[in-house]
Amino acid sequence: MWKWDGTAWSLCEDLGQERPPQSLAHSLWSSPSHLYVTAGPNAQLWRFDGRSWELAGGLSKLNPPQAEMDALEYYDSLLFAGTNPNCQVRSYSEPTGQWTLEKDLGAEHDQIYVGGMVVHDGALYVGTMGGGRHGGQVWELSRS
Repeated sequence: MWKWDGTAWSLCEDLGQERPPQSLAHSLWSSPSHLYVTAGPNAQLWRFDGRSWELAGGLSKLNPPQAEMDALEYYDSLLFAGTNPNCQVRSYSEPTGQWTLEKDLGAEHDQIYVGGMVVHDGALYVGTMGGGRHGGQVWELSRS
């Protein structure tokens, strides 16, 4: 993890020093109080409060296990993550540390992974990489 201060870049966290080492920092999201980063392999979610990093949660122990979280977005008071493989959309409740499966696009729609997320006009949009007989797709999740 690198930080730009307007003049120079500085290393603020080396996730490769963690045990097990995390070789990929995939996606970042910032709340008023924390910076979140997804890291893999092992599909981990890290949280930074301005002073120290802590492991906030992960998806590697789910069935089926998820290797990576490739996208993050905040929507409807929850943090959402998109996975690789299996192309799942999961929500994370910070108070409980629990993950909830919101949509399984891999099993239901032959998609490989979630590549991006964005909130637009009151809905969460999810972009995927297609597999087999389908190309990439854009999905809308509206919770209202």
